Amino acid sequence: MRRYFCCGGWLVLLVVLAATLGCEKSPKQARRELVEAGYRYSERSFAEAIQKNDEAAVQLFLVGGMAPDARVGGYTALEYAAGRD
Repeated sequence: MRRYFCCGGWLVLLVVLAATLGCEKSPKQARRELVEAGYRYSERSFAEAIQKNDEAAVQLFLVGGMAPDARVGGYTALEYAAGRD
């Protein structure tokens, strides 16, 4: 479990904290920006943004209401982040 946190969990943790500490965008606006950036608002696209290390998109997903523990193929966002190395 410790390996996940040190390998990429910090990115997810920081983005979650940033998203919860006073973001001015509405969820609807965040979802619109995701579409403009070429993402769909889905768990699969959320995992894709994490794998690409796209911090801005990850933050938009979280502001848009995506659960940080969303699962794709049985893996959580944290597990996708850990698998980036």
